Amino acid sequence: MGKRTKRTVAHFPAPFRLASVAHLLPSGPYAAVLTKAAKGVGDTAVRRQTVTMFLPRVVNGRWILQEVAVSKDEIGMATLHDPTFLLSV
Repeated sequence: MGKRTKRTVAHFPAPFRLASVAHLLPSGPYAAVLTKAAKGVGDTAVRRQTVTMFLPRVVNGRWILQEVAVSKDEIGMATLHDPTFLLSV
């Protein structure tokens, strides 16, 4: 399986929500990883694309980064000032 990974930063100008996170997230920059994977060759290839964001979270009084799978469309809608973010990657 061929795999390509691109690391980027999503800038959110205002507090935002993601479907997979219950609470409101503060504005600012967030790390995001776009992974494209392909298995097979030609027309029979299976292609998969995932976006993972790393969100800060406090656990037992310590800050950690929580990995959360999100859709590219969800990030684009949340950034508003740049709705095409990650869509052209």
